[in-house]
Amino acid sequence: MRYELSDYEWTAIKPMLPNKPRGVRRVNDRRVLNGIARNLIERFFNKIKQCRRVATRYDKLAANYLAFVKLASIRIWLRANESTP
Repeated sequence: MRYELSDYEWTAIKPMLPNKPRGVRRVNDRRVLNGIARNLIERFFNKIKQCRRVATRYDKLAANYLAFVKLASIRIWLRANESTP
């Protein structure tokens, strides 16, 4: 799948996860992390879709569309980080 962690990424993350042998059986941690990554990507693209009316004017060339996606990404990133001290 496109959003799944690679084996290399998983081997780096796995030792950092809790390993509690008692109690309720844990769910598949790798599956949960894959779901979180996918959710972040989908939320990001939903935010970019809000600018779609602007993007549709300039997306005749792939380079122009990519430039718009970069600008929209920067705008979203700035908004997310402007309220942090």
